Formats: sequence, C-alpha cells, structure tokens
Amino acid sequence: TIGKSVEDLAPYGATKHATSFTPGPWNAVHQDRAIHALPMDSGPMAFFYNKKVFDKHGIKVPTTWDEYVQAARTLHKADPKIFITNDTGDAGATTSLIWQAGGHPYKTDGTAVKIDFTDEGTQKYTATWQ
Repeated sequence: TIGKSVEDLAPYGATKHATSFTPGPWNAVHQDRAIHALPMDSGPMAFFYNKKVFDKHGIKVPTTWDEYVQAARTLHKADPKIFITNDTGDAGATTSLIWQAGGHPYKTDGTAVKIDFTDEGTQKYTATWQ
C-alpha cells in the first residue's frame, strides 16, 4: 500500500494545511489520517459565454444547471447553427462535472479498482448532458 512506500507528513504538521485546499485536491493526498503529499493544483472550472450572442437572443446568464440547459435549448431554437457549448473530448471535464454532481463512480479497495456509473450523482450528470 502507499502507506508503506512514502512518508506520512502528518507528524510534521501537514494536517494544519487541510483548510487551505478544497476537498477534492485534499482528499487526493491523504489516506485515513496519513498525509502523503500536499496538493499541487486543482482544476477550477469557469463558465465563459458570448455576451453579444446571449444579449441578441435575450438569454440571461444561467446560475444553475437547470437554467444552463434551458438557455442551451433557447439558444439553439433561436439559431439552430448555434450551440451553448461543445465537447472537446476532455475526460477531466467529464469527471469534474460528475464529481460536482455528487458522483463517485470510481472506488478502490487496496489495489482493486471498481467502476460504477450507476450512482446518483453520475446519473444526474448523464441526465443533464444527454
């Protein structure tokens, strides 16, 4: 296991930094009470939009995923050549959105990895993006 191959940094004060990081990056560097590293970065996500296009079609900037879906439908109905987003094939975006929805499709037990896309958060993600 990882605990036998790297030094636990908790005795050196690493735990005092827990509140300096969001849960995702922090959870990636510890196992139980042992801290094996400090997070190097996290991938914050942002929504960029074309204000001219939104204004032209009377679309308000969405603040929830339901509003986002409705804005996408309204935009595409107004001009079938326009889409609110595109799929760049970035798997990191997919997993980030699944996690944001509360999904946990990957689980580990020692060295065994279980993948299950049927949890509630993952289903919420797929229903929204379908």
